[in-house]
Amino acid sequence: MIRAACGVIEDGSAAPRPVVAAPLAALPPAPDAASSAAEDASGELSKRHRLKDEHTLRELRICLSSILHELHREKRYAPFWRPVDPEENPEYYELCGEPVDLETIRTRVDAGHYLTLAAFLRDVELIKSNAEDFNPRAVKGARGRDALHNACHLIDSIHSHVYKLTQEVGHVFRRCEKIAADREKQLLEPAESKPIPVFSRAMPPGPLPAEHLEAPAAKRLRSGSIDSASSDTGAAKDLPTFAGDLQEEEDAPPPCAEVGT
Repeated sequence: MIRAACGVIEDGSAAPRPVVAAPLAALPPAPDAASSAAEDASGELSKRHRLKDEHTLRELRICLSSILHELHREKRYAPFWRPVDPEENPEYYELCGEPVDLETIRTRVDAGHYLTLAAFLRDVELIKSNAEDFNPRAVKGARGRDALHNACHLIDSIHSHVYKLTQEVGHVFRRCEKIAADREKQLLEPAESKPIPVFSRAMPPGPLPAEHLEAPAAKRLRSGSIDSASSDTGAAKDLPTFAGDLQEEEDAPPPCAEVGT
């Protein structure tokens, strides 16, 4: 018993070393139920806001389409529903920096281009300013004066419709202003860099164990010598080494072909 306690068995072989279990990896903390519930509530609230914004912008498109529908019924506004022919009036595109027409505006309305009533009115005002640049008030031709007069009448009709709609659904226009401001703020904010997730095994705090600092080759050699020593006391001395093998190969005579007699 004394010899076994000293690490030697009765037959003279070395006693196997006790296996020390490696420390277990630290488990990640369990998710907090309160934080999960808060994230779900925040996601649901964000979804409701998004749906409300989409509904508000839809109402804006309906209002703008109704204005254009009323304008389409007036024959005097027919010239403003199509682009100016560059072959008939090539100088128009030289004088007007931003040519626009009602058909183009209606296409933008359907595509959701306008987020606010002010953006819609800005394009409409371009029709009048282009008419003033192409047909100045000092022009002598009756056709030019009529075109300028119809453009001014067009703007007055649009503002009249807008005033009536403001009395009914003014909250829609105000809500659209807020939506446009929020989206512009999001575009101006710098994008936050998200951390790249690193998947690695969690190690306990403190210095690393010796087995993690040991080279793989030395670790395999040490484990092989231990196993040989546990089976045979003299096997550790007979373990071949890489250098010894090379020396033996150098000292060995080259193979000779046997000559038959």
